Amino acid sequence: MTDRHPDVPYAEGSARLDARRRAKEKCLVAALAERSRGALTVDQVAERLRVGGQEFRDFLHIGAVCIMDALHHARRAAEGAERLRLREALDALEDRHEVADWVVDLTHAHLATDPDAHFETGPGRSDAGHCRSSSHPARARTASPA
Repeated sequence: MTDRHPDVPYAEGSARLDARRRAKEKCLVAALAERSRGALTVDQVAERLRVGGQEFRDFLHIGAVCIMDALHHARRAAEGAERLRLREALDALEDRHEVADWVVDLTHAHLATDPDAHFETGPGRSDAGHCRSSSHPARARTASPA
């Protein structure tokens, strides 16, 4: 009977999930407020998240996916201390929604090499979470007229 744990009561499990969601939300709000460099307060960011709803959260998620892709791509080619720095940047993004300025520059450079790579479907990718809109600047350059 090793590794047998009693089922967690629904109320306890629900309370844990709610606490985890609140902590993640608090972290996201703090990171966005910090990233605004004083232009927005924590309360203003929280209000924007509330008003923007799921569409705004999806937008933020897509941005995070593009940043993660750039970090993973750079990490594959890196060695030693640089590889560790890239891993720490990934952890900061995933755990605390933090994006250092050098990561933004890295992501811009990565997207500039092949902007359409992030907007196409293919093996391991789905339409969910990838912008395919011709109004997006990267797509507008290559979109054919309808």
